[in-house]
Amino acid sequence: RAPLSLAFIHAFKVAGRKTPKNWNKALSRKKDRLKKFIASRAFKDFNDLFAKFVEEVVVPIIGDETGVVSQNPPTFRVQIPSASPIGNLHKDSDYERHVDTEINIWVPVTDVFGANTLHTESEPGKGDFHPLECSYGQLVRFWGNQCRHHTVANST
Repeated sequence: RAPLSLAFIHAFKVAGRKTPKNWNKALSRKKDRLKKFIASRAFKDFNDLFAKFVEEVVVPIIGDETGVVSQNPPTFRVQIPSASPIGNLHKDSDYERHVDTEINIWVPVTDVFGANTLHTESEPGKGDFHPLECSYGQLVRFWGNQCRHHTVANST
């Protein structure tokens, strides 16, 4: 069976990995696959946990109980070792439905460093890209709406 997560399938494709035929079929039916993913018990359980995370962790970090709006579902990115990066250099305001005051809370699910992490600039337009490094269980807060960010080929 193909994984329900399109991000996982996409990561294998970008990395040039051979995937089973049913994975390709799943990618060709993105809308149907996304509906199945969102309807799954696992996603519903995750969504409940995510809401709790926003309430108990993100709101205290932001410090404004009435001013926190979260993206739901959150964006999932999977970056396996590959000669190609996932995505392109961008700032989130390049895309529709993003507001200037938006702050990113990035939660990697493994240790991230060097080539297996997100690279961002410290201030909008500064161009001083650096890897965001943290350990499992940590998070990073950054202004992804205005600061450009990207990944590099994951050589780890």
